[in-house]
Amino acid sequence: REDITPDNRLPFILKNVCGLRIAAIARALLIPEATVKKRLLRTKEKLRQHSFDLPVEEQLLRAMDSVHTAVYLVFNEGFHSSDSKHAVNTLLCQEAIGMGKLLVDEPKVVNRDTVALLALMHCHMSRLNARLDKEGYLVPIDRQDRNLWDGAYIHSAMVLLAQAADLREGASNRFFHEACIALTHSQAPTFASTNWPVIVAHYRELECITQSPVVALNAAIAQAYAGDVDTAITKVNALLEHKALVRSHMPPAILAHLHAMKGDKVRAYHYADTSKSLGGTPSEQHIMMAQIAALLDAH
Repeated sequence: REDITPDNRLPFILKNVCGLRIAAIARALLIPEATVKKRLLRTKEKLRQHSFDLPVEEQLLRAMDSVHTAVYLVFNEGFHSSDSKHAVNTLLCQEAIGMGKLLVDEPKVVNRDTVALLALMHCHMSRLNARLDKEGYLVPIDRQDRNLWDGAYIHSAMVLLAQAADLREGASNRFFHEACIALTHSQAPTFASTNWPVIVAHYRELECITQSPVVALNAAIAQAYAGDVDTAITKVNALLEHKALVRSHMPPAILAHLHAMKGDKVRAYHYADTSKSLGGTPSEQHIMMAQIAALLDAH
């Protein structure tokens, strides 16, 4: 319904439909747990008088944007688990894929982003066997053994994305561009041969669509690997004071990575220490330090 905004709708779906913990919802949406609780209460109060019917076409497309985002956040909580004891929750990933398939099979609601979302999750799942090392730590994409990637998932993602291109557009087309980025990674035989200009172009579209600071951070990384590290650093520095990121460990972690790409050991470890002081799981911190060391060794 239109009087329930996406800001209130998403936490409700994640909690009551998808079963995520309040702490996981807060982490996914970059908001305090107290804010999540307030939004849940507000939404419950509005739903008491609500009759449940499919909205009209224009409203349905906007509503499906929230549904797609909720399903992907469930997948993301599995793929990047907030549980410090488990780096990956495969069951949660499979549950999200199951929800995605249900949406794709429903002709009344399916659109381009619905199918692209399923393609995106398949791209990520293709790398699952290469994501953990023998100690159980996450392995970043630049250090993964691509021989372990699941070709069946990659092929499935290619087919799905081709199907998505022929469907009616969603309200935003966000997941179509995200799936294109993921598939570009999946089709590269090596990290060095990744088509970064294509990825940068899709991130430009995503930034316009989402206005998300997290998307902007990822766009900066892509820009750096496309050859413009200095501009990427400037971009991330500008995001340090963004209200959604001011207490986040992510911007300084990315600055640590970018300065390591330039061979600046002092700044790289300074930002790494700052990031660790702000949080992140042990697995995320392990990845950050390993990548910094590898990048500095390359200079």
